[in-house]
Order: sequence, then structure tokens, then C-alpha cells
Amino acid sequence: MSGDGQRLEAWKKAGECRDFPQPWSDYLWSLEFEHRPDDAKAFHSVAKAVCERCPVRAECLAYAASGGLEWGVYGGKVCTDRRRIARMAEADGVPCRDRSLPWLQRWRLLTDWIRTHRNVFDEATGEASAERQQRRLRARRNGRSPSPA
Repeated sequence: MSGDGQRLEAWKKAGECRDFPQPWSDYLWSLEFEHRPDDAKAFHSVAKAVCERCPVRAECLAYAASGGLEWGVYGGKVCTDRRRIARMAEADGVPCRDRSLPWLQRWRLLTDWIRTHRNVFDEATGEASAERQQRRLRARRNGRSPSPA
């Protein structure tokens, strides 16, 4: 197995989530409650708190973002936040979603970028909050109720 392949397998064994039994891991990090948003929000909040303390948070987030995973919580972020972080990396010259590159290379590049830009975790969340506030303001101006987060 290549160095990157070994690195990929190693991070999975070091995650804070590794010992969560099923069905709890499914409740926390997946779409188990996709049709019950209030339950999903509560469980995802717990998942995000676990991820914040995780030593392999960057690897996990890069795994989902470079692979285009559209569901669940990875690295403490949901899909919209992961896309936002990937766009930040791409703006910085990291081809993390360039399908002409092998996925493992995209994962490694994005992982390395996230590790050197730790503030992206907070920036992505702050940007999402600002976008939600703007949507609510526009909806109020137009006399409609705002769409959920």
C-alpha cells in the first residue's frame, strides 16, 4: 500500500467516532433522521461537538469534501460547509475537486491545506450564518417567511 493509502487507513482508526456503537454512530453522523429535521439537528450538534475534539478532523473533512459526499457530518461539518471549505481551498490554488486528479491525491492536498488553515472551520460556519441572515432579511423585505437553514 502506498504512503497515502496507509495515511488514509490510519486516520480512520484514530477518529474520536471510531468506538461509537451502532445505531448511535448512524444517528450522529448520518442521515438517519433526514425526515425528522429537529432530531437530526440535535444529533448532529452532538456529532459536531465530538468532531471538534478529534485529532483527525482535517482528514475526515477532506475525505468527504474531495469525494463529493453530500450527506452526513464529516470533520464536524455538513455538506454545505464542506463545499464552502473546498471553494476556499480552490481559491487558494488547491485542486481538491478536480476530477482529472486521482481522488487520493485530492484528499491529501485538501487535508494538508486544511491543516495549515485551521481557521477554515470557523470561517465556513461564520459564512453560513451570514448567508442565513441575508436570506432572512431578503425574505422579510419581500413579505415572505424565510426558508429554514
